[in-house]
Amino acid sequence: MTDQLENNEKICGIIRPIAKMNDFYTFEHWNSVKDIMERAIQKAGYTPLTVSDSKGSTTIHSSIFLNLYQNEIVVCDVSNRNANVMFELGMRIAFDKPVVIIKDDKTPFSFDTSHIKHLEYPSDLRFQVIEKFIDDLANIIMETVEASKVDGYKSFLSHYAPIKVTTLEVNEVSEKIALESILKSINNLEERFNKIPIAMNNQYLSKEKPLSTLLFQLPENTNFQEILKTINYIRKMKNVSECNFDKDLGNKYLKVTLESDITPNNLKIFNDEIKLIISNIKEAP
Repeated sequence: MTDQLENNEKICGIIRPIAKMNDFYTFEHWNSVKDIMERAIQKAGYTPLTVSDSKGSTTIHSSIFLNLYQNEIVVCDVSNRNANVMFELGMRIAFDKPVVIIKDDKTPFSFDTSHIKHLEYPSDLRFQVIEKFIDDLANIIMETVEASKVDGYKSFLSHYAPIKVTTLEVNEVSEKIALESILKSINNLEERFNKIPIAMNNQYLSKEKPLSTLLFQLPENTNFQEILKTINYIRKMKNVSECNFDKDLGNKYLKVTLESDITPNNLKIFNDEIKLIISNIKEAP
């Protein structure tokens, strides 16, 4: 059993941004919001726990999966639309478990979750408004939990289709084995991905060998005829196998393929030289 079940604690999971996103949404800002969330959760009679935290799990991924499934209630802050937060919220909804969504007044509603009630707080964390927000959040947490226990409770998924989520067997050993297997598969995919010789915005993703393909974004409002001249010029350069528009991204990007035996040093020289050539393409009249 998990710590939550062993100690018979009432856990309220927290899904929230953590890392700095810009000069406003800093690490310190998110920590202040976390403190506010924890005060409200404790006022509602629950122990706050970020879903990635657990004393009993060996990996962050397994902690997230287990907590998202097992926590009685979860509070999710979707402020600034953090990708990890939205992914974890989607998992919680997929498990058909109760969740309270909050956001700041700077963040617009997301299309996929706009039908779900959001509790809003001031992005500048003004004291008087925050104190009321804490009271409101504590009340909504308690109300949401009580509502989820009533017969006929309508979950988020039920608004779309008559979906019933299969109950997972509460067996820590089998769950951990399954989650470790998933994590192992993720790590295998990551290792395979790191070996793929692809350059995006000229960031070299492969650590094992130099890349032979470079991708360049063309400047806005460039003369199309001048671009064609540039393509022909690059094609004639030494060690260049091909130069053309990228077939997936269209005529906004040039893909330059170099000979496979090019050295890392020459690759960097080519990258800088071609960037300079592209930056000098004439604008459209």
